[in-house]
Amino acid sequence: VYTGVLKEVKTDPVRGDIQHLQIQVAAANEEVTMEVPFVPTGRSALENRKLFLQIDLPHIKVKGPLSDIPEKYTMDVSGLQAGDVILVKDLEKIPSVVIETPEDHVIASVLVLGTEDTVDTEDTKTEDTEAAE
Repeated sequence: VYTGVLKEVKTDPVRGDIQHLQIQVAAANEEVTMEVPFVPTGRSALENRKLFLQIDLPHIKVKGPLSDIPEKYTMDVSGLQAGDVILVKDLEKIPSVVIETPEDHVIASVLVLGTEDTVDTEDTKTEDTEAAE
């Protein structure tokens, strides 16, 4: 018995039509290498505190039996603070799955959201400086 895993979907950027699908077929216990998406939860709690989660590494490269590879890696980010980072080594470990992405790679980082007032103030300072020259 074989299982198929959707590896890649390419769509038309304007119409959204699917142009290409890549499916990896393997036996459930066969070892495969694939990329698993990182899906954070709790982003709204960050946004309520004027924070933004920047995703730097949306997929994690893993190797292991197809049946053991997770569909996605999730992590609750609601309690993170400005300046916090999520590294590959922070992901949940599965004994039979090897994470091939280096453990010190940054997956995501928490940034402070800018405000329009900050942008306007900086623009005004630039204009004032130029006018003074």
